[in-house]
Amino acid sequence: MFIFTRYFQTTKQKTSWSMLSIYRQYSRHIYYFSLILLAASLPLSIYTTSLFEIVLLVNWIIEGNFRAKFRKLKERKSLLLVFGLYALHMAALIYTDTANFNYALKDLKIKLPLLVLPLIIGTSGSLNAKQLKTVLLFFCLATLSSTLVSFGVFLGVIPYEYYDFRDISIFISHIRLALMVNFSIFILIYYIFRSKNEHGFKTPLSIISGLIIIWFLFFFVLLKSLTGLIIFGILILILSWIYSGKILSGFPRLFIRTVIIIIPLIVLVFLYNSI
Repeated sequence: MFIFTRYFQTTKQKTSWSMLSIYRQYSRHIYYFSLILLAASLPLSIYTTSLFEIVLLVNWIIEGNFRAKFRKLKERKSLLLVFGLYALHMAALIYTDTANFNYALKDLKIKLPLLVLPLIIGTSGSLNAKQLKTVLLFFCLATLSSTLVSFGVFLGVIPYEYYDFRDISIFISHIRLALMVNFSIFILIYYIFRSKNEHGFKTPLSIISGLIIIWFLFFFVLLKSLTGLIIFGILILILSWIYSGKILSGFPRLFIRTVIIIIPLIVLVFLYNSI
């Protein structure tokens, strides 16, 4: 009886380790596809976003190999900077009064992905260029879908009662959607400019991407998102400053950078006079 029990326990343990080893062989694929689904969920669903964050965390834990992960954590100093953002929120608890403490804890819970996702992604194996492109393009397509649904709500094609233009963003807040639209625009611009490279877009895709960018800019105006337009303008000025130094020299570079400086000054003077 003892021998049989011992054999059963040993067999069960071996089976468990065998299943775990099989799972770990596919954990990399689970990680990759979960990232794709997470990226696609961001503009479309808060609930599936949370779901795939949990899937990534569980997969990261079961995957094991924590020594290698801790080594990557020490090597990648940028992760400490990202963790510092969450640490600032935790440090703010010191100055939070009792009446607002519950809200502060709720805010920390909401911002937990700022701590968890960098840890998971930063200590996991890096995606290759093709995989990264796939993840980013799924995000762009999901953002496009979200804006098209919002436009359908605006036209009345999709039955949804709203009282303000900003309420046409039915999946997430209009501010978050505006930020994601900005991100999508510059992802598409990046791959259009890399079209000569194997990781960029071929000509038909570049044309389609250009049309999507135009649609996104129109959507900013439709949504009346001042935040989105301001961020877009700031990013365009920053990138123009950076790339004018790389591709131009002499008078052309001086002219472009002078224009870049003058434009914000004109906007500030206009706002000052208006206010």
